[in-house]
Amino acid sequence: MWLFGKSMFGATDDPSDGLVEVEAEVNHNFPLERLAEIKVPTLIIGGEEDPFYLTRETAEGIPNAKLILYEGFRHNAINDNKLQFQKDILDFLKEGND
Repeated sequence: MWLFGKSMFGATDDPSDGLVEVEAEVNHNFPLERLAEIKVPTLIIGGEEDPFYLTRETAEGIPNAKLILYEGFRHNAINDNKLQFQKDILDFLKEGND
């Protein structure tokens, strides 16, 4: 978002906003052991070959999490599969109402 947020959401009044976001991403430290504390239905979606996020490990750490990996995609899987991404989210939300 820090890279494309300006074009998607408009210019910020403070040019340091992008730097703050990058710093937050780099310094964020949420231990994987704490994922087990999540008790709500959780959907994890990502690219099968994403080098930046621990998508599989995150899903494995959350009890009953649903994992969807877009085969052949890396970090921008969601941007490159917008319609499928929207469908997957809606399907997940509908599952909770059955």
